[in-house]
Amino acid sequence: MLDYTGCLGIREVNLAALQRSQNWFEVLIYLFASHLKREWQKTAHHSYQQIDAVLPVLRGKWQIATQLRRPEQKHLFRVTYDEFTVDNPLNQVFRYVVEKVWQLTRDSGNRQSLTELRHWMDEVTLLPVVTADMAKQIQLSRLNTRYKPLLNLAESIPNVQKG
Repeated sequence: MLDYTGCLGIREVNLAALQRSQNWFEVLIYLFASHLKREWQKTAHHSYQQIDAVLPVLRGKWQIATQLRRPEQKHLFRVTYDEFTVDNPLNQVFRYVVEKVWQLTRDSGNRQSLTELRHWMDEVTLLPVVTADMAKQIQLSRLNTRYKPLLNLAESIPNVQKG
C-alpha cells in the first residue's frame, strides 16, 4: 500500500524483516530508519546556508554599513557568507523525527538503526519542535528529490506536531 501511494518504495528484501514485528508503528519506524540510513550512507543532503556573523577575519561579503554603526568593534568584521552544510531544514526535520521515534520505539533493531542515525546526524541542529507545516514548506529540488518519500513518511509520524 505504501509503495502504491508513492510514499515509500518497498522491495521484497524488506518484507522479511517486517514480519518480525506485529506493531504497525514499529513497522513504520523500521521503514523510515532503514530507508533514511540507506540514503544518508549514499550522501547526506548538503545545501548552502547564508550565515551572518561577526568574525576576526574577513570572509564572504563585508557588511560595511552595519559595521560603521558599531565603532567599538573595529577589530571584528560583520560579514555574510554562504556555508555548504548538512545543517539545513530538510535534515533538521529528519533529525527531529529520528530523536522522537528513538524515544518511542521498543524494538531493539529499530533502536539500533536510530542510534546510528543519531550519531551520523550529530552536525544537524536539533530543533525543539517541528511541525508538519515546516516539513511541507521544504523546497525539494532535483538534488534532494530522493528524500521525498522519507519526508512524506516523516510528516505522517504522529509526534510531528500539527501546526
